[in-house]
Amino acid sequence: MAAPRGAFSRPFMHTLPPRDHGDGNVLAVGWRVLVASPAGRGHRVALTDSEGNTTVTTLPHGAEVEILAWRPRRSGTTLYRVQPTSGGKEGWLSGANLKPRPAPVPQPVPQKVRPIAAARPQPAPKSAPKRGVSTPAPKAAPKTISSAAAGKSGTRASRTKTAR
Repeated sequence: MAAPRGAFSRPFMHTLPPRDHGDGNVLAVGWRVLVASPAGRGHRVALTDSEGNTTVTTLPHGAEVEILAWRPRRSGTTLYRVQPTSGGKEGWLSGANLKPRPAPVPQPVPQKVRPIAAARPQPAPKSAPKRGVSTPAPKAAPKTISSAAAGKSGTRASRTKTAR
């Protein structure tokens, strides 16, 4: 029995299977990368011409190369045109035969070593005023008015005036 196909039914959409994108490495032109033999250490990898038919030379596992160009391929991994950094012929390698160089390990910055006693804050001596704390101004000594001056101003000689 056929499914109903009306004005409001959704059309049948054929979805394509996801495309294989190789080994997941993204490598850029100008990068220096390492040759990785699929068989492991000790084996050599063949550099081919642009068609991939003729072997130009071979490179050992772990050799450093510089990427000069790349070319996507529909049926497999991307091809990279590489040249050994030590010199030699350039050729094409599959992306599966290349791996990025490991990131350099950051070196700790040397710091001055201070003795433990110098690292701790030292208490201020008792006689020194603390920083940031204002101390009140000292009070002025009371002034005594002499009897001659007191007679002019009409005050007693025994009275004292304080400065304000």
